[in-house]
Amino acid sequence: MNSLYRQKLEQASQILREVGIDAWLIYVRETALNPDPVTELLWDFQAIWPAAFLITSDGERIATGVVHDAPTFEASGLFTRVVPFQKVPDETLPQLLKELDPQSIALNYSLGEVAADGLSHGLFLNLQRMLDGTPYPARFTSAERVIGLLRQRKLPAELALLKEAARTAHELFDRFTALVRVGMSETEMAEIFLSQVRTRGIGTSWDAGHCPNINAGPNTGRGHLGPLPTVVLRPGDVLNIDFGVKQSGYCSDHQRVWYALRPGESEPPESVMRPFRAVVGAIQAGFAALRPGVQGWEVDAAARRFLTDAGYPEYLHALGHNVGHYAHDGGVAMLCP
Repeated sequence: MNSLYRQKLEQASQILREVGIDAWLIYVRETALNPDPVTELLWDFQAIWPAAFLITSDGERIATGVVHDAPTFEASGLFTRVVPFQKVPDETLPQLLKELDPQSIALNYSLGEVAADGLSHGLFLNLQRMLDGTPYPARFTSAERVIGLLRQRKLPAELALLKEAARTAHELFDRFTALVRVGMSETEMAEIFLSQVRTRGIGTSWDAGHCPNINAGPNTGRGHLGPLPTVVLRPGDVLNIDFGVKQSGYCSDHQRVWYALRPGESEPPESVMRPFRAVVGAIQAGFAALRPGVQGWEVDAAARRFLTDAGYPEYLHALGHNVGHYAHDGGVAMLCP
């Protein structure tokens, strides 16, 4: 896994060059309790004391941490330099910045993107205090674009892990299809998935109380409510399930639809198939538009246009989003209006 972390750190330097930012400063403390969401992409260790990590556009990767944390950083083999301090990062970080003299410094704050907002307000104030009287606070900028690109641009090894998670999820959907029966409650249907997750020793892509999210028929809840014990699958019901697995650190996220045949039916009625075909057609229209160089809103527009041309109203959400370490990796709306 260290090879993948190293590749992501190298990719971060490439992205910094691309967007014209000299250095990216990741400042953390007690990461077991309060982790910055981006660090899961870059390393697998915890920092106990306050620690700073500088990634530069010219390929330097510098870690500075207390003497008790520094050996962990060194042992990872991910950094070009590890600089220990005795008590506080004030001993090392200002000097490192003076040495590098970056004209722009990306920090992990964002008004709108949770995946890029890992720097706590207290640590931000601490940085300002530490660097008071230097030119560096005036050079701070948001790392939102850097983090967005780092999450969106999956390396080959990441794609392989994502595909494996998707294959596992598809196997669980197939298992569910073989076992689901009219008369089951939403919680009983959810247990079909969750028992397989436990058996395989993997996780769900979001909290297991809502993964899978199940909507069985017209009397269920809507949205991300979670499975209900009082809602039972009946003949004539449309069943929608939103589910994903987290495997080897990477997530899947799929939705599937079933129809419970009424007595005497051999296939779903046209009232069910017509909107189903429209949704499938919209997904295919979006897929056909999805290629390098096309912006996300253009892909969403292709799917949205297919549905409205078929006589349906616009949907009130985005067509799609990234997946990665999280189900909504880097945000919820990559393919949005």
